[in-house]
Amino acid sequence: IGHATGNAWGNVTVVGTTVNGNTISCTGTSKEKAGSLFGTVGAAGDPNAIPDVPAGKVAGVFVEATVSGNTVVSGGTTITTICGRQGTGTGRLVMNAGGSYDARPYNESDSAWASCVAGYDLSENAGIWTVVKKAEVAKIGDTSYGSIEEALAAATDGQTITIVSDFAPAVTIQVNKQITIDLAGHTIANTADLWVGNNWSIFSVKNGGNLTITGEGIIDAKENDCYAFDVCDGASLTIVNGTIIGNISAVYANKGNVTINGGAFSIKQKNSGSDPNKFLLNCLDENYKNGSASIVVKGGSFEGFNPANNAAEGAGTNFCAEGYTAIENDGVWTVKEAEEVI
Repeated sequence: IGHATGNAWGNVTVVGTTVNGNTISCTGTSKEKAGSLFGTVGAAGDPNAIPDVPAGKVAGVFVEATVSGNTVVSGGTTITTICGRQGTGTGRLVMNAGGSYDARPYNESDSAWASCVAGYDLSENAGIWTVVKKAEVAKIGDTSYGSIEEALAAATDGQTITIVSDFAPAVTIQVNKQITIDLAGHTIANTADLWVGNNWSIFSVKNGGNLTITGEGIIDAKENDCYAFDVCDGASLTIVNGTIIGNISAVYANKGNVTINGGAFSIKQKNSGSDPNKFLLNCLDENYKNGSASIVVKGGSFEGFNPANNAAEGAGTNFCAEGYTAIENDGVWTVKEAEEVI
């Protein structure tokens, strides 16, 4: 395909094309470092990259190309992108698995014009770049996702996201849908601080979201950083089981409703003073008082904290549901139905 230089200005249209299983070599010159590859793979880019396009001419018209299973060599020219950074915003370069590249095929800043196919990412080893399958983190049914954020974006109300590998979130995981997350025995533990601004937790349920946590996994907040869960904006959280570890609080209800049916709860960073676990479960005081924030406990164990009689919202606070009580054994309080306690 022609158009090998930035000054050729031919009206080239490549739609839905796959270049597959080839060794692609190109020479030629261009105002952009990757221009020689533009004509070969038919990829388009930023229409503002070439400021002096002749009147009536467009660089890279309606391009849609897929590069798959190729070895790309740029004739000695350093490649910073193979999406060309020429042409119109209507064109995209989609890279499938396979092939190797002697420089990074596209920069993160070029994501509007080029990307790997869903579920794949770039990988570099000894200066050679390849397209590899992302590590699976979560599934919805038979569909895999490389991050929980991708899974949440794809999920619809009522679906279950199943975690398939341990991972360390780099930012707070925001939930604003009606979703069940099945931890399937895996651990979600941040290794970098997440607390920034209004992000206080590993999971934040907001804007009417309704999250259910199950699957006997572990949510483990980095010491001296964040909570495990918070609810805001009238959202809801139900914890069925699992090990939940936070700081100051494991679960915080800013505005919304929390139901705890089971699980083991503890904190690493303690409250100062004579009651170090005082806020293991905690609500925003004013919203607890006006009824817009609540925690209802029907099961679970709580290290150093009595859900039926604590000081989180003032002396004698009882988070246990009606008909439930807490019993203590070696500093751990377990919530049971009152009739089970003899």
